[in-house]
Amino acid sequence: MGPPQNKDSHLTNRDIDKAEIFNALFAFLFSTDDGLRRSQCPELEDHSCNKDQLLAGPQLVQDLLLQLDPYKSTRPDGNCPRILKGPSDVITGPPSMILRRSRESGENAVDWKLANVVPIFKKAVVMQEGLAHVCLVTPSMTLTRAKVEVNIPRKRKGNCSQHDRALERFYEQVVQAIQRHINFEVVKCVLVASPGFVREQFCDYMFQQAVKTDNKLLLENRSKFLQVHSSSGHKYALKEALCDPAVNSRLSDTKAAGEVKALDDFYKMLQHEPDRAFYGLKHVEKANEAMAIDTLLISDELFRHQDVATRARYVKLVDSVRENMGTVRIFSSLHVSGEQLGQLTGVAAILRFPVAELSDQEDESSSEED
Repeated sequence: MGPPQNKDSHLTNRDIDKAEIFNALFAFLFSTDDGLRRSQCPELEDHSCNKDQLLAGPQLVQDLLLQLDPYKSTRPDGNCPRILKGPSDVITGPPSMILRRSRESGENAVDWKLANVVPIFKKAVVMQEGLAHVCLVTPSMTLTRAKVEVNIPRKRKGNCSQHDRALERFYEQVVQAIQRHINFEVVKCVLVASPGFVREQFCDYMFQQAVKTDNKLLLENRSKFLQVHSSSGHKYALKEALCDPAVNSRLSDTKAAGEVKALDDFYKMLQHEPDRAFYGLKHVEKANEAMAIDTLLISDELFRHQDVATRARYVKLVDSVRENMGTVRIFSSLHVSGEQLGQLTGVAAILRFPVAELSDQEDESSSEED
């Protein structure tokens, strides 16, 4: 360890300077008044990033550091949360760079294993004949890594050769996209979703070719492939695949499955008990005033609203629901479930009990308009 720096950021070997530096350090670590800065945002579980560049900026990392509990014990990597939280504005550069490169490459930094930081990546191939989307699904976003589109001619009576050749060419391009964009060392499972029997035919073709070409990568990770049903090969059909019970059992420890389940519960409540399912900021705020919110569903995109007063309004709503012992689910706008929630104004709530006053107000306003 090199010589310390004095207040002027100059290296020093004087004993008195060393004593002052260590005295300030110990005073900082063991002071009863922590005096540390606080995060200006609620404790978000999701932080969005640009769809194209997937940047995790220094401001995002600094906000996460400011949310650390300084009284927790030292982690396995040897870093004390209090030391990380104090100079958060200085040390944000390298972590944000590492996180950005990890997201771009889909690989984890080696040192993350020491810190027990292991993001769970999932891949999904949503396909139909002639169209396939290879997607990366993380707890906070869904990103399309490759799109394969091949014109498949229709079958003709007595002549299916053109159809079969085009279908085989399509399957081969999808296999190449899987090998190019999937890192099986960090991916927990690969969902293959499609209507009909396309997924079974594709998987049979893929593993038959893997046996012929002795592709050990695909053969060794065969157990990670999970076949599920979807209505089409478009990206929005991924929500159906994530709702599959087999997927939920495989991914029960991931946040993505929890978000999809929460949104599915909201839709069921809206269908069967509409008085216990509200969306829209005004209606949700009214329900919160009655302390009726059991689960709040809110998009992280609302915390980036241009109007500061509006942002503060959403933050106040989140804090109030938590104070009333409600559950808050913060959805990423880059995830499929977040996109669905965005179509419902970005904020919704499942209530503990029906709020009759809101329903009466809706009926009165509709009657007045008539």
